[in-house]
Amino acid sequence: MESKLVDIPPPAPGRTSIAVARPAGPPAFAGGSPLTGPLKNTRALALKDGEAQLLVSGSARFLRVGDAFGTDIVKSISAGRIVLERPDGADPKMGRAFVIVDFDPLGLPRTRVISMKDPTLPAPIAGHR
Repeated sequence: MESKLVDIPPPAPGRTSIAVARPAGPPAFAGGSPLTGPLKNTRALALKDGEAQLLVSGSARFLRVGDAFGTDIVKSISAGRIVLERPDGADPKMGRAFVIVDFDPLGLPRTRVISMKDPTLPAPIAGHR
């Protein structure tokens, strides 16, 4: 992968700076996690505190805190963001998780999933703590 130097503005007085190399071109995957489930074909039409109007697979959908959205539960809605709670059991590898959905100015979603369980750990051995 090719690297190039990036111009950095001069440092503030009393601070130093260094040149930084980064891969040329856009990142391979910009944004959050790949979209799955009901988020796959979702676009935000309007978001305000406590309420969201979405376009899901071509149909209008209104959400409020406490509503179900697929297997997830809406925990909060604010301008540009919806936070969902994914219950334990929805994905056995991840366990209970929070899904943070940020919408860009065009209403397109980007997601981050924060798991309450480390999916890389092996299952515990029965009878051991």
